[in-house]
Amino acid sequence: MKFILLSDLHLSWDNPLARMDNLVEVQFEKLRFVLDWSKENGDIPILQAGDFFDTPRGYYILSKVVSVLNSYETFDKDLIHCVYGQHDTYLYSDVTRNSTNLGILNEVDLINVLGTWWTGERNNVVIMGKSYGQEFHKNDLGYIEDPCVETKILIIHAPISTAPLFPGHEITHADKFLEKYSEFDLILCGDIHRDFIIERKGRFIVNCGSMLRREATEFNFTHKPHFLVYDTEDRTIEKVEIPHEPADKVLSREHIEQKEQTETMLEDFIKLVEETTPGLEAKNNVSFTDALWAFIKHNNIEQEVVDILSKVMEKGK
Repeated sequence: MKFILLSDLHLSWDNPLARMDNLVEVQFEKLRFVLDWSKENGDIPILQAGDFFDTPRGYYILSKVVSVLNSYETFDKDLIHCVYGQHDTYLYSDVTRNSTNLGILNEVDLINVLGTWWTGERNNVVIMGKSYGQEFHKNDLGYIEDPCVETKILIIHAPISTAPLFPGHEITHADKFLEKYSEFDLILCGDIHRDFIIERKGRFIVNCGSMLRREATEFNFTHKPHFLVYDTEDRTIEKVEIPHEPADKVLSREHIEQKEQTETMLEDFIKLVEETTPGLEAKNNVSFTDALWAFIKHNNIEQEVVDILSKVMEKGK
């Protein structure tokens, strides 16, 4: 039996600042590619690791997703199986999940939000889903000790990766997670937008990265959107690239460069104020404000700069 593996989708009705094209349209082209590939290869089930949507609710995006899924005559909830990511829920609450976009798709049987699912010709494949924030207990795993179960798969949305994204970023290392949960033959991760495939003695832990390159990060300029295909018979994984434009054609660094330039100019400005205006070593806000406005008046600072400073100081209150 085969499964299509997808990590974060972040389907949205808003075009991200970093995209130069229409990502709202592009995302559905990518989604249809995955669905078509599944259909053309015998309705291969799709396992998706959370953050199906970028926000918990949104009528327009929900309506469009329903339309896309319903456009397939033989579509049913046995095709897509997923878990909740933090973007799919409000405050990770179980109480409000059914009223979110993902919860509604689950309620109308267009997708299946996983708890535990048995499948395969002899019910010999078991798949467990752990949504964001759900605790994991060893006693959850008792049922998979059934000798009839030949393949055990976990789908989880949690900060599991091969390296932290920044200093102080707390993660669970993928290799250690695979070692800890040795009951599973395959672990599909979502949450952190970094792809990896780790194999240990025929067991896998994987992350496909995000299907959509929403931000102009260094990683996204090299990342190639794709999904994986896992074969339970020969225990192999195949990568299938999703058609996409080159990153430099659809991603813009302009807003990042503008922000960096603004921050540099502001740092230089503050340094100049500190060097030329006495009394700024005072710790209270009143003294700093008085000294700052004195500097502005004395040096004939342009009104545009004054307006920006005013907004920055107002936000800092």
